[in-house]
Amino acid sequence: HVVFDIDETKQPGRQRKLVSGPDYPQARRRLRELCAPARLGRKRGEVGRTRTVVQQAHTGEWLGSFGGAGNGQTKAELRRGCAAVCAYMKAHALEPAAAMVRLDGAYGYVPSIAIALESGVGYLARCADYRLLEQLQLLPRLERLEPEVLGLPDSGVQRRIYDAGHIQWHAGHKNEGLVQPRLLL
Repeated sequence: HVVFDIDETKQPGRQRKLVSGPDYPQARRRLRELCAPARLGRKRGEVGRTRTVVQQAHTGEWLGSFGGAGNGQTKAELRRGCAAVCAYMKAHALEPAAAMVRLDGAYGYVPSIAIALESGVGYLARCADYRLLEQLQLLPRLERLEPEVLGLPDSGVQRRIYDAGHIQWHAGHKNEGLVQPRLLL
């Protein structure tokens, strides 16, 4: 597999008070076209900008950078990112199915995973929808699963990984989709 990373970041913008009066020229904001009101989480700012980048993980090649004012268009930017991955694979005479896209953060939900599946690439996603734990009642199931111990060669830290198998993951109350990923805890 050829691994790609598609990440979305949000950048806040601070807006100071504009000086106005008869002795001053008409005030205008320099970032007016680039920023818009946005949900920024813990970041402070009145406006924001979203940027999605696509990178080939092995070589560090940048395949694309897509930005948008405010919260951007997450799904459209992911589609563009997956299209860039498919174009890269075609240019190197490889099948899109041999591509593995790493999704997390804003892309750790069912609709985003469905977009990756539509484009024909494989995916590795970190689930951002913690309702999944309650939906599947996973905590009681962990007692019955046998953990696999994974040792990290750099640090010597050992982690227990539980393979819950293939599950049905719904998008929630919006019924935006259903995917059947293999769940590792």
